[in-house]
Amino acid sequence: VADVWKNVLANMSDFKELVPEFYDTGNGGDFLVNRYGIDFGYRYDGTKVGDVQLPPWAE
Repeated sequence: VADVWKNVLANMSDFKELVPEFYDTGNGGDFLVNRYGIDFGYRYDGTKVGDVQLPPWAE
């Protein structure tokens, strides 16, 4: 999320849309957790992709 946010701010041709779950405060952010253990692979830096890691300003 943080990397996407930075890219949207820096790149005028990068457009993103938030899914409705981002606006629903009643679910406690459950959609950001990989509760089924889906293998999303690894990032370019070698870290495993799993639960969404929010930046400090989003806490």
